[in-house]
Amino acid sequence: MVPRKAVQMDDKKCKKPEVQVVNFQDLMKPTVKGLMLNVGSGDNKLDGYINIDKYNVNSDVDWDAGHLPLRDCTVSIIQSHQTIEHFGYHELATIAREWYRVCRQGGAVHVTTPDIVASCKLVVDHPDSGWYLARIFGNQSHDGQHHKSGFTVPVLTNLFGYAGFADVFTANYISSDSTPYLYMKAVR
Repeated sequence: MVPRKAVQMDDKKCKKPEVQVVNFQDLMKPTVKGLMLNVGSGDNKLDGYINIDKYNVNSDVDWDAGHLPLRDCTVSIIQSHQTIEHFGYHELATIAREWYRVCRQGGAVHVTTPDIVASCKLVVDHPDSGWYLARIFGNQSHDGQHHKSGFTVPVLTNLFGYAGFADVFTANYISSDSTPYLYMKAVR
């Protein structure tokens, strides 16, 4: 199933790229009732959420992101920031389908991840920077800190669209420290 609505802000057909100022906190408010998951929480625990991290002892649970021990249609929101790139390509479709399974109708998944193309350009421009290399390969401080996948707007949009999400919005964004990332919101 392909997404019914997919917005790409970096469409090459446009003469000028669309610039949109977005308050991500407003986008990430649940619109339906249900459980709230923070997948790949690390030390960034969110109040009111089940904070999930397989490699961080400070999380609430160490569930597998692709096999959540939850009933169908019980989750209102999933936040997963700087996490999805830590999974191999062979795992990604399973994870996206699992997140679709647990989301309620109207529930949403919010993902942020490094923009692989922008990250590669940063490495070319700054070949001696360990920070920019880590955007591609992870900081590799432990088993959970290796990047196994890279994303572009179409790759991220298609991953969640094919999983069944009806409304997928994916965009490039620049963080407060001028680092390029991707943001995606997928609504069931």
